[in-house]
Amino acid sequence: MKQIARIMLLASVFYSTACVPSIHPFFAKGDVYMDANLLGTWSDQDGGETWTFIYQDDRTYLLTYTDDTGKTGAFTASLFRLGDRSFLDIEPLRSGDRDCGLYAEHLLSMHSVYLITIDGKKGRLAFLDPKYLKAALESDPTVLAHTVVDDQIVLTATTERLKAFLLSSANKPEAFVMSETIEKKK
Repeated sequence: MKQIARIMLLASVFYSTACVPSIHPFFAKGDVYMDANLLGTWSDQDGGETWTFIYQDDRTYLLTYTDDTGKTGAFTASLFRLGDRSFLDIEPLRSGDRDCGLYAEHLLSMHSVYLITIDGKKGRLAFLDPKYLKAALESDPTVLAHTVVDDQIVLTATTERLKAFLLSSANKPEAFVMSETIEKKK
């Protein structure tokens, strides 16, 4: 029962965004690579949103995202490759009042995935389109294990199934249509 409550709480948080949440990562350890070109601060074309990447350890980055109102969020980010495409899996770092047991018991970090390209000081983050995913699941509900909470798809598939889905979708233009062009700040 606690697991369902946690999924419902987190799904409601992701509902207001374009992210497709997953309880499992989209990568295996052998898929991860580090790229020094990702380090630093990137901003959208308006300069209102920023993504700052620093090394967290030898396999992950610490990502600090700042929205156009100045609010920030911290994530663990893993850069990984499937086939000839690069992806970024982000997972929020738990925050809040850890002393409140009830609060802490209702938090579960979820993963989301982005197709990423970096070319020098320019990059592109493309989000897995929830409409594409919904259509794929309506066509074949067994393609990925999932649950639906308040009309939000929450992926429960294993990492191997998530990877297979990404590989089959990575070169379909309709799969990653919502994108953000970013530039590295000096």
